[in-house]
Amino acid sequence: MSNIDKSYNLINTIEKVLIQEIRSIVYDHKGPAYVKFVLLAVGIEFLGACVDESPFDKKNSEKRFNSALMKLFKNIYHKYAKKNSNVYFYEQFRCSFVHQFKPGPDIVITHREESKREGTTHLMNISNGQLVIVLEDFYDDFENACKKFIRYSNEGKITNKKPEMDFLSLTNVNKKK
Repeated sequence: MSNIDKSYNLINTIEKVLIQEIRSIVYDHKGPAYVKFVLLAVGIEFLGACVDESPFDKKNSEKRFNSALMKLFKNIYHKYAKKNSNVYFYEQFRCSFVHQFKPGPDIVITHREESKREGTTHLMNISNGQLVIVLEDFYDDFENACKKFIRYSNEGKITNKKPEMDFLSLTNVNKKK
């Protein structure tokens, strides 16, 4: 038997899970950076689902992922949402991490400390043409995209009803029968 402990609408979910929880995992967890990128791959696609008019259970990963990059991320990301880009994020980042648990061959992932040590920067192309993604910088841009969605919602620029709906229910499990 279970009962609802907390219920979050979409905005609360973005604030509590996408911003607070993922931020804590990225910045506070002192383990390797590798698996943290998977959360960002999934989170970007989720933001795309928040923006579009289709129900959440509609399957259109590519469109949603690219829509989030185009509508919520800084302009520097827009070129990576296009199939003819040197590094197409949907294939090289999202699909590679979600289906193969690794970045595509055109992406190198790192974290801030290593990037400083190696003399690289976020979204820098290195000599072999690979694109460097620095975890903390990428997360910061992701967080800003989340906040942009919330701001758009508050300003009435999100035309779907998703921000108003109950989205996530957290339950306590009652062990008594």
